[in-house]
Amino acid sequence: MEKDELEKFLFEYGLELDDVVSEREKKERETGIADMSLSDEVIFKIDIPANRYDLFCEEGLVRALKLFIGRDHITLYRLHDATYEMIVEESVGSVRPYVACAILRNISFENDDVYDSFIALQTKLHTTVCRKRTLASIGTHDLDTIKGPFYYRALPPNEIKFIPLNRDTVVDGHQLMELLKSDQGLSPFLDIIRDKPLYPVIYDSNNVVLSLPPIINGEHSKITKETKNVLIEVTATDETKANVALNVMVTMFSEYCQEKFNIEQVKTIYPGDSDRLYPHFDNREIKAEIDYLSRGIGIELNPQDVVGYLEKMGIPADLSDDHSYITARITPTRSDIFHKCDLVEDCAIGYGFNRIPKRLPTTYTNGTQYTKNYISDKIRGEVARNGYTELLNFSLLSFKENYTNLKLKSDGLAVELSNPATTEFEIVRTNLMAGILMTVASNKDESLPLRVFELSDIVVIDPNSEVGARNNRELCAIYCDSSSRFEMVHGLLNRLMTSLNLSWKDNTRGYILRASDNPTFLEGRRGDVIAIINGKEYHVGTLGVVHPEVINNFGLLCACSALCLNIQFFIDN
Repeated sequence: MEKDELEKFLFEYGLELDDVVSEREKKERETGIADMSLSDEVIFKIDIPANRYDLFCEEGLVRALKLFIGRDHITLYRLHDATYEMIVEESVGSVRPYVACAILRNISFENDDVYDSFIALQTKLHTTVCRKRTLASIGTHDLDTIKGPFYYRALPPNEIKFIPLNRDTVVDGHQLMELLKSDQGLSPFLDIIRDKPLYPVIYDSNNVVLSLPPIINGEHSKITKETKNVLIEVTATDETKANVALNVMVTMFSEYCQEKFNIEQVKTIYPGDSDRLYPHFDNREIKAEIDYLSRGIGIELNPQDVVGYLEKMGIPADLSDDHSYITARITPTRSDIFHKCDLVEDCAIGYGFNRIPKRLPTTYTNGTQYTKNYISDKIRGEVARNGYTELLNFSLLSFKENYTNLKLKSDGLAVELSNPATTEFEIVRTNLMAGILMTVASNKDESLPLRVFELSDIVVIDPNSEVGARNNRELCAIYCDSSSRFEMVHGLLNRLMTSLNLSWKDNTRGYILRASDNPTFLEGRRGDVIAIINGKEYHVGTLGVVHPEVINNFGLLCACSALCLNIQFFIDN
């Protein structure tokens, strides 16, 4: 197949041909030197969507494309009863509480390509669904070298002793960290458990270490090209991710078992005698109306053809008796399907992107700027004309920066990150002032006075919102000098209110200032901004001299006055 032909074919499936190059050409591009010892074999680099884990290896990609052109049928996977158990001890609860296992019997790594593909798929899954091993990690073992049942426990590092993969010396947990800190491939994962008091570890019945997840397997049970029976274990902090990773591994490589697509389950026994069988295929069903699919694609679909379009994409489906909807059965390879809107995309691919007719819109409209942005830009321009420089800060802060440093108590409105990368990014900001003060602190060498502002969104928890939180557009402007110069932000407030058509003490559409108790500002030098609309009062902001304690908390060397204004109110009113 020629490059252009392949490119067109892949596009029809929703994929993109990234490059066609041989190893020799690739090296020559990178170094400018032709290496005649490298192969001339052409390599096709295909860009795969990050959510299509089943296409990450040659086996899954070939199977999917053959199904798409009608040269294959949807694969049926058979699960066999468990003959092995994985016993989980309570000690792992605070480290990596979940483990899912499966066995591939009588597998044949018939050539180097199959073995290399098996290893490469683990690496790709570690990078994607496993989030660089932070959510899950995969271990593979030669079942014939170990004895069940297996035990998953957490121990102090000095009590774990084994020979790591591809090494020949026994080490404990601490020594392992020292040994691997210079290993380019494994060193990035050491911090996941390095500082924990207990390390997760998997043993067999002979007290042989199978693996120390999420870092490395043991040398004793390593798989080779001669391995016939493979135990796959996935340890995780998220059970769903563990099951997805395990399902991809077993569905892709059960193809090479003597009994094709047969998978043996392993029983996992959790503390409290709770047991589960893995892998487990959810057998989820999603109903989608034919009219919904048709409107999503923009064409009138034949109900009977819809079943065929979805089956081309590896999704078996049944048509209802009245031909009004289909029921799709989600296979274990298609973990990317969550909602009927996902079926619209697959149905469109099955129908053919290039077959969808071009058409002019039936309704003509004039584009205009979104009201929220229009008002924001007007205010942004007004603040800038008053000599203030705009900032753009991070949306994520630490709890201390967002609350404690501003002398604020938690109001329960902050959206917390469940798995923050660092302690500096614990929550989504609920105010703009903290970020601006941090920026000023990082620019102590700038000459005074400093006039800076930010007009952007904050995020607060809102149970009435569809996603549980909402964005609020806010403004914060800060004036920094050798003295506080409260009159500067007061003057800015008056100018902004005038531009927003709010007059001083006007009961129809006006504003007033009222004494504030906001602890971020200095007592007696702070006020709440109250908007008056048709006789009703609304708190829309605060201004004042920043409290000296706040100044010290952020490490500033100058006095500051600040204006905080809820722009969202003016957008909505």
